Amino acid sequence: MLQLYQNPNWVDENSRFNYEGVTAVWDRTMFNYQCCGVNGPQDWQAYGSAFREAHPEGDFPWPLQCCSLDPASGLIRDLDACRLGLAGYLNTPGCYDYVSGPLHRAAWGVAWFGFAILCWEFWVLLGTMYLYNIS
Repeated sequence: MLQLYQNPNWVDENSRFNYEGVTAVWDRTMFNYQCCGVNGPQDWQAYGSAFREAHPEGDFPWPLQCCSLDPASGLIRDLDACRLGLAGYLNTPGCYDYVSGPLHRAAWGVAWFGFAILCWEFWVLLGTMYLYNIS
């Protein structure tokens, strides 16, 4: 995911659309849930990414969506404090828990539905084999 975030090196129009889509989804997720990266802001520093290539660490170590917002105005509280990573000015929790929770719930529902179909299919096949053998 970090390789696709703000990646300006697309091969064709389809990959540009995909890269911009990944960037928009990550931006919206980090903004709405007030989180940063997958496991925290260190993701943007520890792993190679297109964002890191475009923005040197001294310029800005993580995307602006990682900065804490002032609840009254909706603007970034203090850009310099966020750039330095000071507590209270940078959203430190990662987005993994916010993203994985709904996916896990949906996966369990799909898995149980598939299991129910499998159980039904077992009895139908068993009955079909029985009828085939008695005729």
